[in-house]
Amino acid sequence: CAWSGLLREGMAANDAALAGLADIDDFDREFIGFDVDQWAHGIRVRLLNRLGRFDDTLQYLARISERASARVDPVMKQIAHHVYIDLAWCSGRKGFVAEHAEHVLQIAEASRSSYTRIFAYSSCGIASLVLGDHAQARSAFNEALTHLRQSRAAIEFEPEVLAGLAECSLALGLLDEATNQAELAINAATHQSNRIAECRSLIALANALAQRGQPARTPRLLQRAEDLIDITGACVLRPRLDAARENCLRTLAADAAPRSAAGAHQ
Repeated sequence: CAWSGLLREGMAANDAALAGLADIDDFDREFIGFDVDQWAHGIRVRLLNRLGRFDDTLQYLARISERASARVDPVMKQIAHHVYIDLAWCSGRKGFVAEHAEHVLQIAEASRSSYTRIFAYSSCGIASLVLGDHAQARSAFNEALTHLRQSRAAIEFEPEVLAGLAECSLALGLLDEATNQAELAINAATHQSNRIAECRSLIALANALAQRGQPARTPRLLQRAEDLIDITGACVLRPRLDAARENCLRTLAADAAPRSAAGAHQ
């Protein structure tokens, strides 16, 4: 549910998972091979962030950081920093996002596994988006995508990496690239049922088409994005949708004005 974007259902499943952590014995924990508690709390933070419940998120951050300091698993250590980056992306609270991104990258460099590298570049891309450095975000997301496609590790990151690429390309005025990346992101997100990445990509595609003077598809794209926000509960995407709708309406109005003027002179 965390990756599919069904946030309310994800919270119910996470409640059950957290309640059952005490019942997992040492043998099962060793067999699983990673810190189940850390993983479950990391998922909870992701869910809470997208639901806009930022005050609830804060109570888990210190616990996640403390557990990571006592573990050797590099991904669990990365999660302890990524949760702060994720909070910043959802809430706009920039804080120490650059420092956390640097830590995630350092862990990947020490680990040298494909998964940790993809996780790191994706995290750095998100952090750069938060900080408004869209050129750096584009570079980081492209690195993540290259490693992902070469290794086929962490394929669950692909829809969100492509969505991030579409957003930073749009911000840089690279409208053809933004359109292409958004289309790819929608396809990848649909294939993986990643509804939040799909929603982000629909919004980016609508904006790109509007700015290219091709607004015909935008109402349908934005309606689908709104439906996904309602289905998922991802209220943090509502301001992006509202801004995109205003942008597209302005474009439609500007496009209609010359035709109206021409009709008046006939």
